Amino acid sequence: MAQLCDEDLCIDFAPLTTASDRVLLLATEPLTLNEDWKAFGSGELKVFTGGQEAL
Repeated sequence: MAQLCDEDLCIDFAPLTTASDRVLLLATEPLTLNEDWKAFGSGELKVFTGGQEAL
């Protein structure tokens, strides 16, 4: 369950995904309260392939 920051609303992604799915959400601010969000550094560029960060 993901608890949205700006609404009294939780979203359950379990019915929409499987254990083998990879989900990536890119946003300028964290959208949920109870999930791990990783900030990019200033001017940082990242490349993602197949749902994973490319090295």
